[in-house]
Amino acid sequence: AKQRQELVLQKMLEGGVITQPAHAEAVKEKLEFADIPAVLDKAPYFTDFVKAQLLREIPDEELVGVGYNIFSTLDSHYQRIVEEEMSSGVKQLEERLLKSVVSKRGRKFGIDPAILSPLQGAFLLIDPQTSHLLAIVGGKSYKKSNYNRALYMRRQIGSIVKPFVFLSGLLYGKNLDGTPMNAVSKLDDSPFKYKFDRQEWEPKNYEPSYEGEVTLRYALANSLNVPTARLALDVGLGKVAETLKSAGVEIDIPELPSLALGAIEVPPIQVARAYATIANFGLKRDV
Repeated sequence: AKQRQELVLQKMLEGGVITQPAHAEAVKEKLEFADIPAVLDKAPYFTDFVKAQLLREIPDEELVGVGYNIFSTLDSHYQRIVEEEMSSGVKQLEERLLKSVVSKRGRKFGIDPAILSPLQGAFLLIDPQTSHLLAIVGGKSYKKSNYNRALYMRRQIGSIVKPFVFLSGLLYGKNLDGTPMNAVSKLDDSPFKYKFDRQEWEPKNYEPSYEGEVTLRYALANSLNVPTARLALDVGLGKVAETLKSAGVEIDIPELPSLALGAIEVPPIQVARAYATIANFGLKRDV
């Protein structure tokens, strides 16, 4: 850069654009270099997603150097909001956990505050009607980790699975009189144990209380574990797995009782796709 500066200044002097004193003063000036960001892409996780799609459709040797114009569904406005919200959410979680760690209970169990530093997050925004992926963030910092958690990370989804259990009930379940289940069908919210493969499973509600007979709608709205588990077992775990796959979940789903309460590990993009199917009145679209 210094050599280039001197060459340009010399040409300016020879062309009479600047005077000899101005040339001499400019040559002595110290160059100040701007920091170049390591990530030049405004949405690197989104770009990686697009590249992965392209490589599935177009051979690598055809893609490189051909000069394709790629049109994506990225919305820069939403992308900026998603990045801010994800960063803010992780920061709040870190602060909350840190308070817990430094508390008397945290010190009792010898929890090290350093374990909070690797906390990460992911965020997806999908238009359910068009299946367009509008924004995606796969981690706190692409510079520090380009692993796209929104696409590849697997975590147990917990109560997120419940709408699909109740949807299975509406699709396949029967009331005691043989009529199809509906929003006011009765479910039993009382403790029970389920035996399978020489094991025993006993689901419990988040709150240590039970309400007896409740409607399907009430059980879903209040995320009650026990009636959800009863419904899944009555309808059949295979039907629940079938409903999830029909909505867009692609992983192999183990048909264990704990499936009813979300003890399956699913990538965020597959969860988002499944929920988009519900939001689109049951019409699944590929993201």
